[in-house]
Amino acid sequence: PPRLSSLQSAMVDLRSFAQPDGRLQQIRFRVKQFLVSRWSDMLIGLVIVANSITIGVEMSLELEGHNTAALHVLESLWMSIYILELGTRIFAMGPTVFRDNWVKFDALLVCIGVFDAWIARSLLHFQDEAGLSVLMVVRMLRLGRLARTLRLLVKFQVLWMLVRGLFSSAGTLFYTFVLLAIILYIFAAMGIELVTNNKLVR
Repeated sequence: PPRLSSLQSAMVDLRSFAQPDGRLQQIRFRVKQFLVSRWSDMLIGLVIVANSITIGVEMSLELEGHNTAALHVLESLWMSIYILELGTRIFAMGPTVFRDNWVKFDALLVCIGVFDAWIARSLLHFQDEAGLSVLMVVRMLRLGRLARTLRLLVKFQVLWMLVRGLFSSAGTLFYTFVLLAIILYIFAAMGIELVTNNKLVR
């Protein structure tokens, strides 16, 4: 019947419109599964470690007066990976991903890194005698890149458990140091009285 054919064509149209959304949801689900997997944490952790090593090598070479153009290329590569990771998180989880404070911290570090790697370096070429303040701001922002190593605490759960254990046992460690100081003080006083001031020992 014509009515049935019209209903069938309408259902085909609905399927054609719904199929891309379903594929998009599947892609988001797979990306989200990869982001919460151990492999993703391991890859980003290795990138953070390599970036930290690059920063240290760059600072050492700058102190010695060597050219660091190759390291600037590596810094741009690390920044591209960080931007890609943040973009995939937003794509997979939506704007609600910014409810996590670590994601906010990561987004702030990405903005600082973009300004340092791609904007501030080009501005330094046009600085004059009054541009020393700009140079100091850039150097402070470059030190902010080291804060990315704090993400290792989140990426590696064992390391995060160790840090939490240290913080939770801070009071016990403090009283342990106090007890050791008292014991050392007592034995020091006993040594002075029994050895230093003893004429027979001298």
